Amino acid sequence: MSVDTFPYKKDGGKLYIEVTRGYAHPGSYIISLWEANDNKKAIDDIKGNFINDKDDKHELELTNQNNDGRLIECSCMLDVLPPENNYSLTIKINQNGNKEFKEFTRAGSTSNPTATVIIFILLKET
Repeated sequence: MSVDTFPYKKDGGKLYIEVTRGYAHPGSYIISLWEANDNKKAIDDIKGNFINDKDDKHELELTNQNNDGRLIECSCMLDVLPPENNYSLTIKINQNGNKEFKEFTRAGSTSNPTATVIIFILLKET
């Protein structure tokens, strides 16, 4: 497991997370925001699916004052539909809702009917 890092500005605007998948496979996801160095969640889980791509952008409804060290976890289950065995999951994060974002992608190929993809992103104050 690797952990990516998203640098953010403490005095900047709110953070936004967008979840996308490649190869048009159906699936669902859960985004968790974990407290820094703790097993407690900072917010309720955000749940979504890929039925309607227009609702897969989410605002983290917290100020940035305590985000340093918090961990974003996105767990996704994809139906891998033949003949396409490739899959990908991408998390885009930006601050202030602007068009500048950082992308985190995991991709692979499987002969199994489903693929589970988990992405961890550490929030780091700049």
